Amino acid sequence: MPATTIHGLIQLGRDNLDRAAAVAARACVHTPHVVHFFPDAGKRAHQAFELFRVRIGYGFRYGEAYTTSGECRDVAVWIRSAEASMTPWRQMRVGGLRLLRHAGQDSIARMVRLSERLDRLREERVPIPHAVLAILAVDPSVQGRGRGGRLVRPILRRLDTEGIPCYLETTEAKNLALYEHLGFGVVVTAAAPGDAFPVWGLLHRP
Repeated sequence: MPATTIHGLIQLGRDNLDRAAAVAARACVHTPHVVHFFPDAGKRAHQAFELFRVRIGYGFRYGEAYTTSGECRDVAVWIRSAEASMTPWRQMRVGGLRLLRHAGQDSIARMVRLSERLDRLREERVPIPHAVLAILAVDPSVQGRGRGGRLVRPILRRLDTEGIPCYLETTEAKNLALYEHLGFGVVVTAAAPGDAFPVWGLLHRP
């Protein structure tokens, strides 16, 4: 595990990919967007792992990822806005073909439709350079202990000193209070394609 880097946070690297993806999959397997992507409940846990393996791998290549302890029971992935859109070429570089094999074309198509819609909304509402909190996940076994806040606050403080706003999205209304407590405000309220579920976009201004 790498050395502590920022106010007690530990930066994750490629050797942590599977462990971090497993944490994110356990934390998010029942979220509306993951259920929408993977409607087969019997396969969903494995497919969610493969999804987060790609998304966290993307963070390693194009951003940065942190955890609060050497156990890696939580993970946050941050990406600057210039690299936040996962183009097909970028996805290929971080395991997109493997995800396609495990998830299937229908699931990939649902992901692409949602991603394109949300990227467009984010770029409209936040047209200046910003950071994106692409993933914030805490293992269910340790949720409710303040890990999410400890994981996010040091990076927000750093972004504040740089004058950089931060954007995130959630598909769970129960998360809004946490993010608002951390200084985010809702700037986007939208629906996934087909009105499958609501999505909120939140912005933290420096």
